[in-house]
Amino acid sequence: MIFDPITICNLNLQNRFVRSATHEFMAKKDGTPTSRLGDLYEELAKNEVGLIITGYSYVLPGGQSDIYQQGIYDDRFVEPYLKITERVHRYSSKIVLQIVHGGRQATFSDEFPVPIAPSSIKDGHSAAIPREMTDAEILEVIEAFTKAAVRAKKAGFDGVQLHCAHGFLLSNFISSYTNRRTDRWGAQWKTGQG
Repeated sequence: MIFDPITICNLNLQNRFVRSATHEFMAKKDGTPTSRLGDLYEELAKNEVGLIITGYSYVLPGGQSDIYQQGIYDDRFVEPYLKITERVHRYSSKIVLQIVHGGRQATFSDEFPVPIAPSSIKDGHSAAIPREMTDAEILEVIEAFTKAAVRAKKAGFDGVQLHCAHGFLLSNFISSYTNRRTDRWGAQWKTGQG
């Protein structure tokens, strides 16, 4: 069964082997994907992995959570990614770009000294206390995810995967622990209050 083809939505896969998203530490410091990433994904495709899900790519400069993490926050990333997807598509594999915003787990910098989150709940790992996002910032992040998905399509990816786990921004919105907002972005639905 694992060697049998499968169709997920409109994505036809040669088999059911999936390379799950894993941070590779192979991008440049500004998030630009490198040929080393292409080497890795092409090797997986040569070895007939049906679906390759990339390591997480951040959708805004302030959403980077790790050094050498891939980015997709600017149009200049389309061309380097296109070179990678073309290498994968020489074989029968499909490739999906995982997109993310680090939220309260984003890296600190002079430009981004305080991470953002739905609510100002201290991060247990870094001990950082994020700043609660404004309505405008939430809309900006939604737009950034949309633009990232459009860039992924232009770059030849077969789809995108939203990273909604591990304490990053999207997972913070769906958790009633980290999202204590009472506005339209709140997690009241989770606690039965809305």
